[in-house]
Amino acid sequence: MRSQQGFSVQVVQRVRYSVQFNLRREPGSDVGSIVGSITHSCDRVRFSLGYTRIPLLHWDSRRQRVLPSYGMSTEINREIDRLVGEIHLFFTTSGKNTFSDTGITSRERYLVT
Repeated sequence: MRSQQGFSVQVVQRVRYSVQFNLRREPGSDVGSIVGSITHSCDRVRFSLGYTRIPLLHWDSRRQRVLPSYGMSTEINREIDRLVGEIHLFFTTSGKNTFSDTGITSRERYLVT
């Protein structure tokens, strides 16, 4: 925090990252599994949400959410929202600027939750 003529100025470092969720499916299949991807400083971490056999017709790829027409959509979308919130909190409050600060050292790592 710097003081300048009676004003307090707080310098905030902006951390750039992206979080995406996709429906990963085999070619020709009409169902898939939800997979998350976090990208930061040219590093990427992919992880499975554990939700499998989601019909392609019930996935909104633009919003990256399950459509309400699917029975478990509320539960799945809440889990996605929770993860997005935790990831945002991690990058904005932890002081860790790279994945290597977290112990993740490879350029791309797959995690299963």
